[in-house]
Amino acid sequence: MAKTDELGPKGGKRYRCCICGESFGIKEVHVDHIDCVIPLDKTAESMTWDEIIKRIFCDITNLQVICTADHKIKSKEENLLRKGGVNRKTKGKQKQITDTSPTDSRDSKKPKRRRKTDE
Repeated sequence: MAKTDELGPKGGKRYRCCICGESFGIKEVHVDHIDCVIPLDKTAESMTWDEIIKRIFCDITNLQVICTADHKIKSKEENLLRKGGVNRKTKGKQKQITDTSPTDSRDSKKPKRRRKTDE
C-alpha cells in the first residue's frame, strides 16, 4: 500500500505516488491497474464482458496508487499506443510520445476572452 505516515494540513491521510514518489491527499490520487484493463494490442470491442470484468476486478497486486497527473499521462500514453496499432505485426512501430510531463499550472490558464467592440 502506498499510504504514508504523513498527515496533510487538515490532518488527512497522505498517499505516495508509485510513479513520481510524491505525497498526495486522497482527492489527488487514483488507484491504477498496473496491467491495462484493455490490453494495448486489443480494443474493448474485441473483448468479451467476462474478460473485461476479470481484468477490472483483479488481484490487489495488479493495483497501484498514483497521482492524478501521472494517471492522466499514463492513460494518455496507453491510449496513444493502442490507437497506434500496437500488435504483433506493428510491434516496435508505435507512435513516439513526446513531452508528456505535466505543465506548470501558470502555463495552463485559460485564454482571456476578447471584449466585443462596436465598430
